[in-house]
Amino acid sequence: MELIEETDEQGNWYTYKKYHDRPYLLPVKGNVEDQLQMLERFQFRDDDVFLLPIPQIRYFIEALKQHIYDGDMNGFLKFFLSDEYGGGVGGSWFTHTKEWHDGKISNTALKDTYGEIEKLARFLEIDYDERFLLNIVNHVSFDRMKTEHSTEAGVTQEWAHLCEDSRLPVYRKGMIGDWKNHLTVSQSELFDAVIEEKLSGCNIELICQ
Repeated sequence: MELIEETDEQGNWYTYKKYHDRPYLLPVKGNVEDQLQMLERFQFRDDDVFLLPIPQIRYFIEALKQHIYDGDMNGFLKFFLSDEYGGGVGGSWFTHTKEWHDGKISNTALKDTYGEIEKLARFLEIDYDERFLLNIVNHVSFDRMKTEHSTEAGVTQEWAHLCEDSRLPVYRKGMIGDWKNHLTVSQSELFDAVIEEKLSGCNIELICQ
């Protein structure tokens, strides 16, 4: 594993871990090789359910930025769009998205939360009724999780070195389109061009405004 520190021509500085030519965010705990070997040794059973929470990337990075990046928004955007950015864990957001797409992984939970929870309940062979499923839908809704996150339940010492109140800022509006308040027209056009280039051939529906 390598610790990489780079400074671009505008003086923007960023750092990340690198293992087997793949980037990883600096706050990834310990040695990346050790972490990956633990995953390789992990034995899944046929009835296991693997859950992978992914926080809202922009605001997660706001908490990490002081540890991995120092510079302006233009520099950070170039960093984010590059293959050196490890926000997808082991690759850029584009690498992460294409590999999940190539693995035939789809996520419909946001479009039909009730239906996805019902499928999970059937898979786990859990006795359930409509009231039970609706109660889960309510508990995993964005507004409910945002409210819970503002209580003591959202405080964790694991991230205390990154956040003033030991609470990651992962919940915000829960809707799309706010990028217009943060990106310039040229930055938006750059983003569109990179998406078209790097996700070419992927049948992925990107929902944006």
